[in-house]
Amino acid sequence: MHFLLKRQLQSLHIANKESTIDKKHFQDLLKLISYTYHENDTLLHHLQHNLVEQESQSTTSNIIKTVFEEATEGIIIEDAAHHIIHINPAMLNILKVEKATLLGKHTDYLSNMLPEKILTEITNTIKRCGHWHGEVEITRPDTKTIFAWLTIDTIYDNSAIATNLIIMVTDISELYHSRKRMKYLATHDSLTALPNRSLLFEHIHHAIDTAKRKNSIGALLFIDIDGFKHINDTYGHQTGDKLLQMFAQRLKENIRNNDIAGRLSGDEFLILLEEISTINIVSPFSKKLLDALSLPYLINNTSLKITVSIGISLFPKDGNDPTTLMHAADKAMYLVKKEGKNNFSFFEKV
Repeated sequence: MHFLLKRQLQSLHIANKESTIDKKHFQDLLKLISYTYHENDTLLHHLQHNLVEQESQSTTSNIIKTVFEEATEGIIIEDAAHHIIHINPAMLNILKVEKATLLGKHTDYLSNMLPEKILTEITNTIKRCGHWHGEVEITRPDTKTIFAWLTIDTIYDNSAIATNLIIMVTDISELYHSRKRMKYLATHDSLTALPNRSLLFEHIHHAIDTAKRKNSIGALLFIDIDGFKHINDTYGHQTGDKLLQMFAQRLKENIRNNDIAGRLSGDEFLILLEEISTINIVSPFSKKLLDALSLPYLINNTSLKITVSIGISLFPKDGNDPTTLMHAADKAMYLVKKEGKNNFSFFEKV
């Protein structure tokens, strides 16, 4: 624009403040130049604005394309007929499929990878709300199951008509297994892998509630290894730990499928017998358990023989909460210790 103005001034032969035209002619020409400058400046402004806008849209489009291609989350875009029209590399990697396998496929192809129950929930929620999110198990075509965070959103046009569906999948398998492992460690004994005190109390609570509801009975066995300190002192703690592990395994092998064996602490263990038909089965069970636990344990070429003392409380007769039942069984166990060990005894109220 400055170049055009200079050309106009040069045509007037103006130099050193002298002019060959009159004042009026000069003023009219300046108005023309001013108008021309204004018009061209406005036009340039619009052109520049449009150029910037186009560049911005182009940049945004490139950014979106880059995000879609390089995102760690799997992304699928479906059309209004629920056919897959776009899929990013992350989704192909998560599902372990080729692009040609998914592109153009109906959403039913993906639905077959989800459990039927969760699929029904997703379908109903999408129809009602247009979106859904949550944790899911995805069974891939290679039959491997992964755990994922699934997000589904419906895209609508200005007339509120659904035009697309966006599906995003984040593989959280490592997080899921870490969380599961942490939960397991919080509820199980690290040495024997048996339920710990916390989980045992949960099981006892549940067993008591079931007994009340079904008008049935149950038993809690408090088991203590006789003379375990002597084994630790004589053979060392490594041998003692190995003995506890073998002892725990033997407990599991000698209970019913619906019974629970757990470790309280040290050499103290519990067995929960749920929904027993009659109290008469508790004594034979306890005798059989005594015999099984007293068989020799072969550790580092050394045969160790132990005995145990077992105290038994019954519910709901001896208590309606875990603490009361455990204390009752503990008292019965100490009575066995007092009377010579290597036996079992039922709790009796004084």
